[in-house]
Amino acid sequence: MKKITLDEALSHGRGTERPFCCPVHDDSNASASLNVGKGVWYCHACKANGTVEGHVPSVEEIIKILAGEIEPRTYPESWLDLFDAHGPSTYWAKRFGEETANKHRCGTSYENGMPTYPMRDSLGRLLGVVTRHEGEKAKYMYPAGVRTSATFYGAYKPSRVVVLVEGAGDVMALEQAGIPDHWTVLGCFGSGLHAPQIQLLADLAPKLVIAAFDDDEAGWGASERATFQLNDIAPVLSHQWSTVGGNDPGDVEIGKRITSIQKLIASSPYNKHS
Repeated sequence: MKKITLDEALSHGRGTERPFCCPVHDDSNASASLNVGKGVWYCHACKANGTVEGHVPSVEEIIKILAGEIEPRTYPESWLDLFDAHGPSTYWAKRFGEETANKHRCGTSYENGMPTYPMRDSLGRLLGVVTRHEGEKAKYMYPAGVRTSATFYGAYKPSRVVVLVEGAGDVMALEQAGIPDHWTVLGCFGSGLHAPQIQLLADLAPKLVIAAFDDDEAGWGASERATFQLNDIAPVLSHQWSTVGGNDPGDVEIGKRITSIQKLIASSPYNKHS
């Protein structure tokens, strides 16, 4: 197998993050990663690193990355070991328990110590990690070149019931409570659905969709839109977390997170799907 050199990654690689074979150790698996925007590289196997001066992506390339015309890099599962190795995921473990945090491969950034969680496409391929930055309002930084509108957070699998929530934390909160086997919970990376996500839902062909977005103005609007957007796919029920004392799943007592949705389904004409 031909080894990818740093020069080849610079000249012929695609996207902002480009893999190449580490020049420091005997590497045949392209273990190193070059960020052409920052001009730095790092080996995820032996921890070697370096800089490359004067190389940044062109404006045309950045436009293509953002438009989805250039596919972002995918990573092997072992890449997440790099984040596991930099301390326990205390933020996620405190929120959703160590078992859920470990199952979702939540971790800590080796660059800045911020909480991280993996981001995948609809085929389950690893696209990188999302980093949570603290502030007046938490900010989530997504991998370069990845379109959140074209994927969901969660296990993408056909199920009778699909529950839509806003983010990864909401998915983990329901996972902590014990999701029924015939349910799929998907985070939309925001309050609402985009056309590629609607097509992904159509492919799953659910019997019932629960719009369980945050209980605020943005979430109410998202639930209302979902009713019309998914009209040809499945009936949609709107769930309000305020009925069980919260604004989102993480605000609600663990024992009420799933049961509140089950009660909603049971009181509807679609209770055979619960």
